[in-house]
Parts: sequence; C-alpha cells; structure tokens
Amino acid sequence: MKLALAFLLMVVAVVAIAGLWLGPRVPSGISRWVNPISYETEIRAASRRYHLDPYLVLAVVKCESSFRSDVRSPAGAVGLMQVLPSTAEWIAGQNDWDGVASPELTAVEDNLALGCYYLRFLLDLYQEAEVAAVAAYHAGQGTVGTWLSEAGGKLVVEGIPYPETRDYVERVLDYRDLYVRIYPPLGGGEIVGGGTGPGVEGPVAGGERWESWAGSCSGVSIGRGVISNRL
Repeated sequence: MKLALAFLLMVVAVVAIAGLWLGPRVPSGISRWVNPISYETEIRAASRRYHLDPYLVLAVVKCESSFRSDVRSPAGAVGLMQVLPSTAEWIAGQNDWDGVASPELTAVEDNLALGCYYLRFLLDLYQEAEVAAVAAYHAGQGTVGTWLSEAGGKLVVEGIPYPETRDYVERVLDYRDLYVRIYPPLGGGEIVGGGTGPGVEGPVAGGERWESWAGSCSGVSIGRGVISNRL
C-alpha cells in the first residue's frame, strides 16, 4: 500500500509539473484533475466587481490559501486571499467600499471582496503593472516602492531582490497562465482589467520583509501565508 501510494503521489506530481510547463500538450482534463479550483462563481463575481482578470485572482487565491477559506497564518492573515484584520478595517473605512460594514474574513464573499479591492488598488497604484502589483501583495508597498526606484520605475520578475517574493510572483503568473489554458472563459467573454478602482492612499508595509510561512502554492500544501496587505 505504501509503495502504491508513493507511486500515485509521484504520478500526480509529475502531471502537475507537466501541466504547468508543457501547456497544451497535456490534456486539459488531466490538468484540471490535478489542479482543481473552488469558488469559481464567487471569484468571477468579485473579479468583475473590481475589474480584475479572474484568472489572476484564481492564481492569487491558489498561492495564498489553496482555496481554503478558514486558513489563518501565524501573523494573523485570514481566508482565501489572506487578508489581515487591520487591512480589512482600512478597506471597510474607504468611501468607495461598497461591501458590508464589518466584513467577516472567513466568509468567502467578504474575503474575496477585500482581497480584490486591495489587488485593484495596487494595480491602479502601479498603473496596471502586474509584476509590481503582485509583488506588493506579497512584500508590501514600501518594499516595492524601493525596488521600483532602484529599477528605474519598471520591475521585472528577475529583478525582484527577495527570493520568496520572486518565487511568489513567478508562481502566481504561472498559475494564471495555466488556468487560462485548462479552464473555460471565466470572464463571460468580457475584456477584464484596466478598470477604475480605488484611488486613495492605501496601507503601507513600511519596507519590512515578511517571511512566508509553511506551505507553498505547489498544489501539494496550503498556500503562502501573510503577504503584503499590512499596515
């Protein structure tokens, strides 16, 4: 039984890697089997609400929580998109926040709304530069601001100094591309992204480096932990 289980896990791992790196040559049905998604309806709705690419949101959720709504990090981040209570409080106090006054971080729709609001805020802040926005979701605005200054205003994945953040951004973008290939259109044929979202000054991470916690967005364990949404 142990040998059989080990063989099965090896097969799953090989197929998962193939799904990420070989693309269309792996049948989509197999890729979907080893890369399942959850909360598709809720993610599609939240993405449309904040003018986001639903595949990008799927990838962030995958790398943050592996689609587990009850995940809590040692630093206190909660839920599908690993939102800190302090960040949720800041968002709920903004004039353009149209969610509930006291969002529940373990509630799927509330957490997605908060995380998508913040991701849209970052994309607006960095003029739709996905690498900078995703990096800031992980390492914080203060840190990314420093990197952008040092990089002459444009951040590329290879130029991200923190290995954990560089790995995180690579995985998010890889999963986004994978989901585009193996799942049917989530945006209902609409062109997403580029919308007008929150335009106010947001929480700043203060340039601190926040270590990732147990797990990775490899599809084997729970997602990365507390990320960039820090005061």
